[in-house]
Amino acid sequence: MNMRKIFAVFAALLGEVLIIALLLLFRGDLPNNILWLNGIVCSLAYVTFVWILFVKWERSNDENDAWIGSLGINLVSLNLYSIVAIALVLFMNYLPFISPVSIKYQLLIHGILIFFLVLFQYFSYSAAEQVKNVGKSKQQQTEYLTEMKNAAQRLQDSAFITEGVDQSIRNMIEGLQRDIRFISPLRTDAAHEIEKSFVEKADEVTAAFYNYKANEANIAKQIGLLKHIVENRKKMYN
Repeated sequence: MNMRKIFAVFAALLGEVLIIALLLLFRGDLPNNILWLNGIVCSLAYVTFVWILFVKWERSNDENDAWIGSLGINLVSLNLYSIVAIALVLFMNYLPFISPVSIKYQLLIHGILIFFLVLFQYFSYSAAEQVKNVGKSKQQQTEYLTEMKNAAQRLQDSAFITEGVDQSIRNMIEGLQRDIRFISPLRTDAAHEIEKSFVEKADEVTAAFYNYKANEANIAKQIGLLKHIVENRKKMYN
């Protein structure tokens, strides 16, 4: 355990001890059931207030930073709950010259407050899921396009290491790579189908370079087809 965690645990425990001490010190004539209820509510409110001391801000396993989408709702709802809960404890039990509110009404009020806390936690979870889905959607948009770029790079590498390849063939492959750079990611199935067809065809041409002399004419023809596929993909927009 590092020093940060040690100080956080120490501060949290010290705060809880102070809460219990204050409740006992200013107990007055409160019955035991209300005193216990106040202790539970104050402790819960305190936990919702100090939880941030133990937050792990770096989330390497959260690729889409989905937890950030829920952070604002969490901070507002938990801090608001802690403030309102403590205010209600003081209002219902410690106003001068006024008897404490009946335990059943206090339970009801705190129950309603916890209901809203749980409801806001649901909203927080929903916000995180929405951010996660948006991240996945963007990732899917670029997935096949990235594969196109990788396939074109594999094709260029094969042309580079193969002896006797005509310079016009290499120029055509370089032209493919340049054209792919100007393609914008799309989420449509039609765009993904074209991107996948390019990858499949490009890998076939890459394999043909292992016997370049026998496949030279066909390679030139297939690269022309790849250029046509890229042109069709470039014509597609959101």
